Amino acid sequence: AFYQPQERAIVVCWELIRDFYDGARELGWSEEAAQEAAENATEFFFYHELGHALIHVLDLPTTGREEDAVDQLSVYVLATEGDDGPAPALDAALAFLAWAEEADAAGAQAAFWDEHSLDKVRFFNIVCWVYGTAPGRYQDLVSKGTLPANRAERCPGEWAQIDKSWSQLLAPSLKAN
Repeated sequence: AFYQPQERAIVVCWELIRDFYDGARELGWSEEAAQEAAENATEFFFYHELGHALIHVLDLPTTGREEDAVDQLSVYVLATEGDDGPAPALDAALAFLAWAEEADAAGAQAAFWDEHSLDKVRFFNIVCWVYGTAPGRYQDLVSKGTLPANRAERCPGEWAQIDKSWSQLLAPSLKAN
């Protein structure tokens, strides 16, 4: 998926959606669960690319990496506007973890130079932010060991900062209901 600034267009490639679906099936997920995971991950990546579009079109400032900021926006949109809350972002997080594990198994060199954070970092960030939206609801992420407890302690604060920042950045451009 990518944003084309000249055309002001978001492109989501079929191959990406298929990769999400195939990855879930390889994990032994049912066809229905794999389809839902692919839809959820695609939704996350669409909002990620929407973040690039909003930064471009609205000339929004960012501090830090734009890629991290738009990952945050994706979780923010899902948490504040999504029917299922931020939970669909967890399927995107699993995709990042799978890509990291594939790269590790292949002996690939980590792309420290890339504009994106490393896939494992993105996995833990997304899981943290989802957890931070409702720690009680997502406690199983900690109890099952997906999110380390020492990171989980900071996640509500990280989420509060994301919520505040994106709410303030977008407020001048949003219409009230």
